[in-house]
Amino acid sequence: MSAPSGTADNGLGFEQVVTSNSTSASGSSSGTKYTVKLGGATVFVTSSPSSHVSGSMGSVTGGVSYKAEMLVPEISLTGGIGPSASKRYLIGQRVTATLGGIGDLTPTSYDWCTGGGSPFKNYLSSDTNGVYIALGAENGATSVFHFSRPDSVTVSCTVTLAVPAGAKPEAGITACPTRSCSSEAPTYEHKEAIGAARFDPIPPAAPTKVQLLDAVLQIPGDTFRGPGIIWRGIAGTPADFVPMYGSGEWGHAQLITPHISYVQNGVTHTLIAAWDGVERLDSGYLYHHQTFPGDGAPYLDGDSPGTDIVNGLTATSIAMSFKTYMMYQPGGGGSCYVPLLDFTWTWGASATLGANGTWSLTVTQAPSVTQLGNYPHHPTWDKAWANNPEFTP
Repeated sequence: MSAPSGTADNGLGFEQVVTSNSTSASGSSSGTKYTVKLGGATVFVTSSPSSHVSGSMGSVTGGVSYKAEMLVPEISLTGGIGPSASKRYLIGQRVTATLGGIGDLTPTSYDWCTGGGSPFKNYLSSDTNGVYIALGAENGATSVFHFSRPDSVTVSCTVTLAVPAGAKPEAGITACPTRSCSSEAPTYEHKEAIGAARFDPIPPAAPTKVQLLDAVLQIPGDTFRGPGIIWRGIAGTPADFVPMYGSGEWGHAQLITPHISYVQNGVTHTLIAAWDGVERLDSGYLYHHQTFPGDGAPYLDGDSPGTDIVNGLTATSIAMSFKTYMMYQPGGGGSCYVPLLDFTWTWGASATLGANGTWSLTVTQAPSVTQLGNYPHHPTWDKAWANNPEFTP
């Protein structure tokens, strides 16, 4: 009688274990194997188990058993409105994306990717600094960001998961769940009208200022008269966001590049020489610290820059360029301001005191406004215009 022998292979690539003596023999193969299934609701596991037994007499038994469990890595979204599977966000609202459904597997790396909506990490703004923080690599189970333009969006995370010791594949597995959502903007419009450079007061009275004044904005059914430039803006938060988040608010952010020179007591000066030709924030953030509700109603704002004619002055020259943004912030914790549109405007003039004691004015740069576009990049600055008694920004 020959000694018995036996082997068994579960077909999943695990080492066979064989034990035997003169009267009996057994073989086994066991272990846990992980795999990734993409798409569909049905999972198929294919294996080719095998067994072998030899011996001259006696009995043999054998069997194969499998147990299957499914982990479903997925991304959940919070904030905005609607269910996680179809979230809607206002631009500027905080989006929190969290990876879950990985059971007791240990993540070793994350690679978050957001396609669409021009996402950014944060925007920090004050009277002294405007800082845009781009969305970089997010190495964690949660990614927090904001959208800056309306779009259809896909959020994904490629995650590498380590498997328990002894399981296969030893290198771990990689999954990439995705989640769709959308970013939306308020309805908005903005109109501008610019005036003219002139003395104030108007001669023959002795002028005390060279200033941009007398803007007139005409819209169907109405006319607005104001300072040197008039802004009329409207922003309306979508109605289905209002019950949860309110109407939000909007206002202006303005950057100024100044140049002012003058002759006083025979000496030529540049007003605050270190600032000459250097872009900086104009009149606080938001502009004049003024905000308006995003309720769909029109609101007026504007500017009237100029420079004073003080004692001993015989000539002055002013050349101003501005970049102005319509900024919107939705309601909700962690929301950021985002720019809806931007435009530039410029003007320039010089004034000279004649020998007869009469001032004359020359327009050196005709006042003009140029619309640039929708959803521009955030304004940034690290310098601000401080009040100067000889200049009205």
